[in-house]
Amino acid sequence: EQMMYEQIIYETKGTIALITLNRPDRLNAWTPQMMEELAHAIETANDDKSVGSIVMTGAGRGFCAGADIESTFKTRIDGTDPGNDTAGGSGGVPATVDWIKLVRESKPLIAAVNGPAVGIGVTMILPFDVIVTSDAAKFGLVFVKMGIVPELASSHFLISRMGWGKASEMMLSARLYSGQEAADLGLAEHCVSSNELLDKAIAIGEQIATNPDIQLRMTKKLLTENAVEVERGRMRLTLNRPEKRNALSYEVQRLLSEALWDADNDRNVHSVILRGAGQDFCAGYDLAGAAPRDRDRNLRGASSIDDDIWQLERQQRFRMAIFDMHKPVIAQLHGRCLAGGTDIAFLSDMVIAADDAVIAFPPARDLGSLPNQMWLYHCGPQWAKRLLLTGDSITGKEAQEIGLVMKSVPADMLEAEVEGLADRLAMIDPDLLTTQKRVVNLGLELMGARTLQRLACENDARGHRAKAADTFRQNAAEKGLKEAFRERDGKFGDGRVRVNGPEIRDADGNLVEEKSAFKETYAGALDTIVVEGQYLKPKDVDSDTVLIFMHPTGTMNLLPMPNALAAAGVHCLCCGSRYPHNDTALIMEKVILDLGQYIKYAKEKLGFKKVILAGWSGGGSLSMFYQSQAEKPTITATPAGDAVDVVGAELIPADAVLQLAAHVSRAIILTEWLDASIIDESDLSKRDVDLNLYDSDNPNQPTYSDTYVGWYRAAQVARSKRIDDFVWNKLDELKKAGLPNEEFGFVVHGTMADPRWLDLNVDPNDRKGPNWCFMGDPKTVNMMPAGLARFCSLRAWLSQWSIEHSRAKGPECAGDVSVPILVIENSADDGCTPSHAKRLLACVQHDDKEFHVIDGATHYYIGQPDKMMVAVGAQSYIEWKSSEGLPPLHFAHANGFNGLTYRNLLSPLADRFHIRAWDARGHGQTSLTANPRTQRSWYRYSDDLVALLERFADEAGGPVLLAGHSMGGTTSILAAARRPDLVRGLVLLDPVMIRRNQGRLLQWMRKLGIGLGPHDLATGAERRRSVFPDRATMVEKYTGRGAFTSWPVEMIADYVEGGTRELPSGEVELTCAPAWEDKQGTILRLGTASHFLPMEFPDIARREIGGFSCELAADERAAYDAEIAALSERLEKLEAKTPAERAGVPTDEELDEAFGFFEKMTKRFARAARIFGEEMQSMDEELQQNPLGSSEANP
Repeated sequence: EQMMYEQIIYETKGTIALITLNRPDRLNAWTPQMMEELAHAIETANDDKSVGSIVMTGAGRGFCAGADIESTFKTRIDGTDPGNDTAGGSGGVPATVDWIKLVRESKPLIAAVNGPAVGIGVTMILPFDVIVTSDAAKFGLVFVKMGIVPELASSHFLISRMGWGKASEMMLSARLYSGQEAADLGLAEHCVSSNELLDKAIAIGEQIATNPDIQLRMTKKLLTENAVEVERGRMRLTLNRPEKRNALSYEVQRLLSEALWDADNDRNVHSVILRGAGQDFCAGYDLAGAAPRDRDRNLRGASSIDDDIWQLERQQRFRMAIFDMHKPVIAQLHGRCLAGGTDIAFLSDMVIAADDAVIAFPPARDLGSLPNQMWLYHCGPQWAKRLLLTGDSITGKEAQEIGLVMKSVPADMLEAEVEGLADRLAMIDPDLLTTQKRVVNLGLELMGARTLQRLACENDARGHRAKAADTFRQNAAEKGLKEAFRERDGKFGDGRVRVNGPEIRDADGNLVEEKSAFKETYAGALDTIVVEGQYLKPKDVDSDTVLIFMHPTGTMNLLPMPNALAAAGVHCLCCGSRYPHNDTALIMEKVILDLGQYIKYAKEKLGFKKVILAGWSGGGSLSMFYQSQAEKPTITATPAGDAVDVVGAELIPADAVLQLAAHVSRAIILTEWLDASIIDESDLSKRDVDLNLYDSDNPNQPTYSDTYVGWYRAAQVARSKRIDDFVWNKLDELKKAGLPNEEFGFVVHGTMADPRWLDLNVDPNDRKGPNWCFMGDPKTVNMMPAGLARFCSLRAWLSQWSIEHSRAKGPECAGDVSVPILVIENSADDGCTPSHAKRLLACVQHDDKEFHVIDGATHYYIGQPDKMMVAVGAQSYIEWKSSEGLPPLHFAHANGFNGLTYRNLLSPLADRFHIRAWDARGHGQTSLTANPRTQRSWYRYSDDLVALLERFADEAGGPVLLAGHSMGGTTSILAAARRPDLVRGLVLLDPVMIRRNQGRLLQWMRKLGIGLGPHDLATGAERRRSVFPDRATMVEKYTGRGAFTSWPVEMIADYVEGGTRELPSGEVELTCAPAWEDKQGTILRLGTASHFLPMEFPDIARREIGGFSCELAADERAAYDAEIAALSERLEKLEAKTPAERAGVPTDEELDEAFGFFEKMTKRFARAARIFGEEMQSMDEELQQNPLGSSEANP
């Protein structure tokens, strides 16, 4: 197919196809169009039998200055796909172009780099066969400076060309390299002067072109598949199928064998390093790519056991090259080394693994045995049987312990370790290396190693006939390989082996990791840790985010906050530690290990992408402690010196942290509550009266002076340190007595004597008092059995209660936390007073933090469902905003997940408005549901909305356009009536009616027939009852679609002058549209549109909102004034009638109130129009001509 090239030049010169990037005015900046033209030109050259190789260069003074910003990044930001049909990855590469595959399967390609090559100007030539550069060229991979990562597998190809360290420096530094540097470092093969560049590249191409095309392409394929690299006396063979986890196909094994024998015949090669590209070494044999068989021609290809053995032996010969070749092979294991991957690894002469590498033979569970068997010779018969009989896995570190691998090292040191060994081998004559390998291998053969390999194939073929193998093959055929593997391996849990110590597993088959010198929790087996939590899952609400609540000892699922959040549609995990309801032996370092298991479970088992730690009360400092150790782990022992490997636990960091009525730490809060008057822990009669807050003889009585409070605090710290001394002395006694693991229980009296509880001026807030704390009368709590830290043990004291030794201190940990943090303070908190929230917030070192106060809320929200819902609502909204300075729009519905339900309606308006959709209280889940038949107080909803509008208007710097649907429309009217200063206009989409005794202003609008209210009240849908007055018709045609709305009898009389129909249920159905719904055409009627129009036809509703104007047109103003005049005349006539005839007519005061409301609204709407300006008044011609967007297809 012909293509007219606009951005490249294609020409042939003898056996060379010359491609020139031809945008010299832009330094040949890359575009998606250029990529399509390049791909076409290369394919043209490949189809041309006269062309032997391809040379690519640039026109003008540049080679390729990277991606054209206008054609790629800017168009993507603007919402346009730069590649028209972009492939995965960045930069806009067209989906039709598989550049890596094209280049590696093409005829030989030579890049002639004549000038600056930056970004994709480098990455697109890295897979070329030869790079020739001029001394005037510059190379740069500047992706990190732009905040993006490189494309086109460049990290792999750059490492292949330059080695790990040099490639890392080039990519991470983002500096420019000269042409000569590029050649010296291996990025380019040649560096010549600018005048010689093209001639040199063409000469190389011509020399290559003298060779047969088929052999050239086969050689390229071999180089590609095995990524052969020879440097400093070693050949690096890389299994290069990362997308298949380097699975061994027949062809890969054949090419591997050829490469190994080539290395054996190369005098410059002293050793071979065998490694894998990507995340794994090798995941086994490619079950989807079996050896090629021709049933018509091949003798071997049927299904008999003999045929199976023949095929297995055929491929084994390829792998035996590792054992048979004379030069040593080092296997470099990282990631997974499974099944067939272990065959090639353990045939190698030396195996070095990463500590975290995973080695296993899972097919032992259903598919047979290994066709190469070297496990026996590495780890002995018992461990070989233990691993091969179960298919369980072992880590690289554990494999070293049993001799399965020679050595294991940390993953980040693996390459250096292997290369270091290869360096030493490179100093030895290859012939001497050969003699040493051969004599050891001959010894193995004398031990039966070679015979065992032959027998291994026969044994594997026998295993293929097992019933389990048939079952697996059937599952794979019906469900796919992935599902077949999941069913096979899922019942084995984590499938791991423990080399040292007992293999204690949980109910899912996962190893329990912890080992303790003594048991610290009640009942159960030693080292078996059981933690119990509850998943509060909202009904019919999906989410990729979960809130995790955890307290060191409490179980959070019975507290109101998690349940309220779950009712609001937020997924919550309520997690108990190993110390439920008993902190006598609690070790905070072990609690964060428990929390780490919950987070791992949430991500790996439940599939949540994001985890937010919700620290309520004592969970606040716990969550800070956890996050600090997850981000910057340091702990390997408890404060008492007992081993606890937090560093090795590799805790998964949370994505954000909430602090909800949280205290700063158990140690700090206990110290601030300690009774400082107790001067002898063993004799409570010995007290300092001047420090006894509950002694009437104490001369220091509330209100306390700052000096007294300071003295009292110092005495509390001194008491804490005296208890520290007691604990250390007791531990030392036990060690000297030969009892290092013994514990000792003791009582801490007087733990609720804080000046705060007696003097509200100390750390003041709105709490109840004086003489009150969150547990009741503080004097009683001070000595009662259930007091804080009342019963304790030595190690637990140091870990959780000691002001000097406990590490779980929120303010100290907050400095290490980098994720977003939200701190919520309850203004009437009777447990965690304001200084706690302020101390936590002050210690957060970044700016991504927010602080909110819930006015009037106590610590547990007891008897405060309204405060609870404010707290929940303050955390639940969705926002759309494309740029700064847009007018604010709030969308409301009194019952529902507004951001989710109305997403399709609102998100496209983000270029016109700054939108927030707050989720109202109840969310359709709780007893606070906004059902007119059961919910009597609409003000409870408008309370929330007013609070949200106050915040939004404050942030936006002015009043908010308020839109609402259904019950949200009614709530919006009430909010606007209560706080007109916050609202600049209303858009109401089919609002329902409200109770007469709750919405007096709207009630008089109905009674007096002031149908328009402000003329700008608009609705996007007419109630169907005016179209289908017969209930049976409604049910028949619109079942399940919300086609009608009904209210109790007592609600109807106030609003409707038209007909009604009483239903058997006692409700009344409207049978005609109230008069106010159709005045002057200002109320938009949409024929048969459903009540759910905003969800069913969001484009129609969107136009109503998007075209909203707050200004009254002249004719509308005149009509409005005329209506008001007519109303006044009507009222004058009514006043002339008798009192009995005037029943139900509003009083003068009520009329004044209504008229005052309308007057204020009208003035404010006119002012709002000036604020909105042209932005809010503009509507395109199509909308003006056809406001409903209707057509023949969509009337």
